Amino acid sequence: MSSPALKIEFSKISNLDKITLIENSLVVLDIDETIMTHREINGNWWKDKINFYLEIHHKFELAQEYAYNDWKEYVMSTPPELINYSSFFNFLQEINNKNCQLIFITARNKDLENLTIDHFKRLNLEFMIPNIYYTKEKGLLLKDLLRLKYQNFNNIVFVDDLIENLYMVFFEIGCEPDRQLELYQFIKE
Repeated sequence: MSSPALKIEFSKISNLDKITLIENSLVVLDIDETIMTHREINGNWWKDKINFYLEIHHKFELAQEYAYNDWKEYVMSTPPELINYSSFFNFLQEINNKNCQLIFITARNKDLENLTIDHFKRLNLEFMIPNIYYTKEKGLLLKDLLRLKYQNFNNIVFVDDLIENLYMVFFEIGCEPDRQLELYQFIKE
């Protein structure tokens, strides 16, 4: 007898304050293209950069590395902007009102920690700096955090702009019987 197929379910949102929170949830947000942005960076920018470097180097991993270096250079010289100021701060208020915990998991490399801290300070979000985690393996990290640090949370809300990160989280913690996982793909308007 075969086991039932797992099916990922997620909602697409463009405003964080559209999420209805359950009391005492752990809320996990991505940073880039979810809460903050740099004007020129979007999905097309990445696609164009990777395609440009693919034509030169003919290796996807190398093209990704060069595109990442271009991105890093750009975000180091360009101030960030909150994607939707009022929606973000309404959501923070809801997190507070529902006694939830907020953390950030970003795919930025750890060597960008000082830059990330600077970005949070520029956006007057310095009170959130201790809650930032860095990894490309968001599902694995969240699984470890739930086991080691946030084990008292049974409802997890995860928001990211990249669908592959939703899948990573789903496959790592989406089947735990004692936990409810809500996934949201953030779509910048």
